[in-house]
Amino acid sequence: MKNLAFGMVAAVLSHVACLGTAQAEVRIRAANIHAPTQPYTLALKRWGEALGEASAGEIAVAVFDSGSVVSNQQDAYGQVKTGTVDVTLISLVKDDVPELQIASFPYAFTSYEDWRAFMDGEFVQGLMNEFREKTGIRILGVQYLGARHLTANRAIMSPADLDGMKIRAVELPLFIETVRGLGGLATPVAFQEVLSSLKTGVIDGQENPIPTIHQMKFYEAQNHIMLTGHLRGGDFWMMNEAKFQSLSPAQQTLVQEHAAEAIAWGEQLILTQESELIADLESKGVTFIGPDQGLDVDAFRDRVRAEAWPKLVDDVGQGVLDAVMAMETQ
Repeated sequence: MKNLAFGMVAAVLSHVACLGTAQAEVRIRAANIHAPTQPYTLALKRWGEALGEASAGEIAVAVFDSGSVVSNQQDAYGQVKTGTVDVTLISLVKDDVPELQIASFPYAFTSYEDWRAFMDGEFVQGLMNEFREKTGIRILGVQYLGARHLTANRAIMSPADLDGMKIRAVELPLFIETVRGLGGLATPVAFQEVLSSLKTGVIDGQENPIPTIHQMKFYEAQNHIMLTGHLRGGDFWMMNEAKFQSLSPAQQTLVQEHAAEAIAWGEQLILTQESELIADLESKGVTFIGPDQGLDVDAFRDRVRAEAWPKLVDDVGQGVLDAVMAMETQ
């Protein structure tokens, strides 16, 4: 199992999608903000390669990563909505069906298993159907991105330790209120600028899953990772519905089936990396702070639920939160 995650990554990167693009009848333009070696991008590339193979070259998927085509999540959403981009992966869909924000709601799920069970349930599937009707965007699935943790250049044990610290927040209300709930000063910074902003002191810390911290080399600027696990989130695989409907029924089936397979593969890669990359980060000088080292996770959770939830509940809906909380007591 040693270095399994790196082996999986290498396998994808070595298998370049050159599957008869010239004769492709369908060309799909996919774009996201993630780096080329991040699990989310790798899953998207795997999907494209599988479609090319399964369709005998009829379908060709071009993947544009690292924000080369879409500058942020809102831009990605807008471009898929208008059809400029056919497919993207983004976390939130606040404006149209805000209840879907539960997929990235702070301190809502205590484990990946609980998160996945809720995402696969009838309630979320109904929201996805509603979303398609309202927006003209089909959600092919939702991919787990891992548990998000806090980084800084010193140990942070409780919310009080974040007082006055500028913590990068994704430029969306849910993430901004989460950072504020944790006790920091929420400071929006574009994803591609996080590392340089950490190095220059524009921000004092940031929060992301361990695989993202590793892939984006945030360890070059931050030497402590606090295992707050404040948010277990996912990216929605979105496809322009008009583009989907332009495909033959057989092609539509391939798109859906291989999206499900790629999502499952990407999630396994995330889960593997969440554990395997800890040792590698420690070898690079990173200190991990968890409950055994004095991290007061309960204090962070209680403060986020007290400070952030009231500001976010109207969007996601009390009924949705009640359903999630019921899982916690089972």
